[in-house]
Amino acid sequence: MTPEDIELLQEKMVRLCNAAGRIGLSEDRIKRALIRDGYGVDKETLDRQLRYLKSKGWIEEVEKDLRPDLRRWQTTAAGDEFLMKAGLI
Repeated sequence: MTPEDIELLQEKMVRLCNAAGRIGLSEDRIKRALIRDGYGVDKETLDRQLRYLKSKGWIEEVEKDLRPDLRRWQTTAAGDEFLMKAGLI
C-alpha cells in the first residue's frame, strides 16, 4: 500500500467507527467493510492500523471484553473533530 492508500484506509476506519456510534464496531465488521470497499487488509494490517488510530487518540475500545476478538471500537471526541475538519461528517 502506498502512503496515500494507508491514509485513506485510516480515514475509512475512523468513519466506520464514527458511524457505529457509542455501540461501537467489532474488528471483524471493520475488516469486512474494508474488504468490501476494495482494501485488501489482513489481520496484521488491521491490528496495526487500529493500534495507530488508538495511539492518535481518534478511536477507543467501547469496553474491555474478556476475549480480545470481541473488542468493539468507537471514535473519540478527537476522532470526531478530525472527521469534521476533513468535512467527512
